[in-house]
Amino acid sequence: MTMAEGKMILKKQLIHPIDIESIEVQLHSPKTPDDVVDEFYKFGSILFSECLQRGSELDRKLTSMLGWSIAALASILLKHSKSEQLGALQGIFLVIGAAAAVLSTLLAAFALKTTVWPAPSEEDWFREGLWEDVQKLKRYHVTSLLVAYHGYAKPIARKATCLGYVELLLLLAALSIVALIIS
Repeated sequence: MTMAEGKMILKKQLIHPIDIESIEVQLHSPKTPDDVVDEFYKFGSILFSECLQRGSELDRKLTSMLGWSIAALASILLKHSKSEQLGALQGIFLVIGAAAAVLSTLLAAFALKTTVWPAPSEEDWFREGLWEDVQKLKRYHVTSLLVAYHGYAKPIARKATCLGYVELLLLLAALSIVALIIS
């Protein structure tokens, strides 16, 4: 299959976890050529590295959005904490903006909460009983990468979803601030 044929299209990533045990059985099957295992290892390493980079990028963006959400909330509350009586329309904008800023702050903080990520261990790296056979060791490492990838993929997808909501809520807060300034 070639890209020129138009059959290979990158789509929005959906997480379709596969059965790790069946993959492990296939990897250790004598019918699976070493070249195939090498390719799985290379691609798994690339995929795992990309997953880690995506997680770091999402954390960076979420941290930024958390700061902007707190700033929006502070702006709304500080500007209007000592203000005179607000009109009905201004009161609505104030409540909507403050609620959106609070929700975006909470959602960003939730998405950024510390997670204990699964990772291959030294025991996986130097697997006992596999020192004499590099191909068995590589097959075991492919499985370890797959297990670690599974542990990262869902939380990272959750972070990406939260980031989308945080951005929308922050936009709503910003529009409310503009409406408060104009009115």
